Amino acid sequence: MPALWWLFMFNSFFLPTLSAKKTWKFNNDILNPTHWENAAGSLDCNGFFFPEILGSIGSVTRLVASEVTLPLMGELEIQNGGYIELFDTKQCVRVKEIVPKHWLDPENWESGDNVAVPDVERVPCEHDDVVFQNTVAVYYPEVPVSVNSIELNSVKLSQTQWQNFLQTDYGIEEFQMLVESSINIEPKVCAAKNGCNCHPSAEIEEWICEHVPKKPSPGCFQPIRPVGFCQDICGGIVTVEVAPTFSLETFRQRLPRGDRVDIHASKIAIKGRQKVQVVFAEKYTYTERSQKQAEEFHATLMKDLDKYKLKDAVLVSSGYSLPEESKGTTAVVIVFGTLIGTVAVFFGLYVLYVGPLRDYDLRSRLSITQQLLGQKTPFFRKFDNEGVSIAASMVSLDKSFDNPMYGATEPSTSDAIIEYVTAMEERSQGKGYVANVIADVHDIDKD
Repeated sequence: MPALWWLFMFNSFFLPTLSAKKTWKFNNDILNPTHWENAAGSLDCNGFFFPEILGSIGSVTRLVASEVTLPLMGELEIQNGGYIELFDTKQCVRVKEIVPKHWLDPENWESGDNVAVPDVERVPCEHDDVVFQNTVAVYYPEVPVSVNSIELNSVKLSQTQWQNFLQTDYGIEEFQMLVESSINIEPKVCAAKNGCNCHPSAEIEEWICEHVPKKPSPGCFQPIRPVGFCQDICGGIVTVEVAPTFSLETFRQRLPRGDRVDIHASKIAIKGRQKVQVVFAEKYTYTERSQKQAEEFHATLMKDLDKYKLKDAVLVSSGYSLPEESKGTTAVVIVFGTLIGTVAVFFGLYVLYVGPLRDYDLRSRLSITQQLLGQKTPFFRKFDNEGVSIAASMVSLDKSFDNPMYGATEPSTSDAIIEYVTAMEERSQGKGYVANVIADVHDIDKD
């Protein structure tokens, strides 16, 4: 037992953990201008006016106003030491309905300003600690999630305490459920040296991307989409396959530094294989700096893989930056340009082989000799109908079988037809036009 206790203490205090703290951005403080219809206040009224339906529990610290109109449906919670005082302040505030925000929306969590962090990692991972600093309005995630810990109003809760809170009136008001789901506390610190995956299932990541708004097209040719990003970006990716002795924390310390380029390394899974992804992205406008820095970092790794405890490293980067004035139209121009070019090629083929130029030997007109073109099999071959093709079985009457019961067969006009067709065919080839054989044949039959 003592040995196990010392092992637990060693893991807790001496082994580095790769967990992070994720703090919910918003609260229900009605003095926060984000909850006001007129964010800067106005002079068209005098007082503090709530909507008829507040939507969630409003938090009050120190409210001073000449008049307060309370909601018909909703609750106000006065924090410890808080108060409401009626005093002529000449201020007009109209409070909006407090609408809950989604747990799986990355924009609702404080995650720093590193643009190289994937969208799915901006939402609490299963090893992260979650903090709610005040009364909140949160929609449950669309799928069940678990986190390492939850802190509510500076109080760290156990799984039992958390589930009991969710059953109270406060819990039901603050955490609202649109679909059947759950939020669980499962202590699971990431102590693996080579890192841990953020979410246990791809379904969570898919729902995260459902909440990410569509952004304008990136300002580069051939944008890239790193694992965990919901949309394409400009920059570079270095994906490494690590050795058993690899340390993600040590690797992060060796990453290059830059003022204009953000870099982030995290563990990912690609088709079931565990790798580490390093993303290079520029803070502001794309200038190819992140692409070049990714290429330099990849070259450094490939020179000495053993030094970084790696087996292999693969580089993927975006193309050149687009001119500022063309970023919004480049994709459209490329699509329509390709379409017009394709139509032009097929139109040219139609004119040459089916249209008005089909009877002209352009090769002779352009003096393109067979030696220049070479003896190659043509892609298209044109067949002439300048002549008559006879595909029939003609039997000589002289050699035909005579039926003794009925006597010899009388000669017919078949021989005459063959002779006539042959003559007309020779005539048409000599004068350069197609003979109308069928009509003349019918005339012979009538005779």
